[in-house]
Amino acid sequence: MIDFDHADLPGRHDFHLHQLGAEHERVDAPRARRNHRHLRAAFAADSKHPDAAYQLGFVLARNGKLEEARKQLEVARVWNPDGADVRFQLAQVLKSLNLSEEASRELAAVRAAKQQNAENQIADTTAAMANEALQSGDARKAAELYRQALAKNPSSAVTHYNLALALARSGDKPGERAALEKAVALQPGFAPARNQLGLVLMG
Repeated sequence: MIDFDHADLPGRHDFHLHQLGAEHERVDAPRARRNHRHLRAAFAADSKHPDAAYQLGFVLARNGKLEEARKQLEVARVWNPDGADVRFQLAQVLKSLNLSEEASRELAAVRAAKQQNAENQIADTTAAMANEALQSGDARKAAELYRQALAKNPSSAVTHYNLALALARSGDKPGERAALEKAVALQPGFAPARNQLGLVLMG
């Protein structure tokens, strides 16, 4: 829990905000009011701090200031659209405001994010197996595993690049080029993919 009774907020970047986690539930009303004052000061000092709007929104909700809480949590959602904590808290506020449809959309987004996280973990594990296969010299097996990983997480530029390496070793030049183009499209600043694509196009 943030102990605002002993916190100093003297400068623009000198304050420290932490995730409140499960201890949020133990914030009493007087402490919530004190937290509210300090968080407003923190937010004014650096309104672009990624946690400030979320934590201010939480404290406002605890104080029963639901409309203000909603505004702050919506700001936090803009900064962190994939944040499950932000969306869940916003859903609770929307539900308290009798905005059931909007609350349901936020909860659906939370469930979708959790599902995607699970898919990404499977993809990471599969990609690691593919890396081992590629290092051991089994390029065809590696390519198959990279494709399985991309089926779970198609937005990984690194996996597309690694697939290109596996396909190159398998002699699949068109496949290599397609994988490199996808990697560069996903992450234009990914230098290894750009460089390799340049070599492929020159050849």
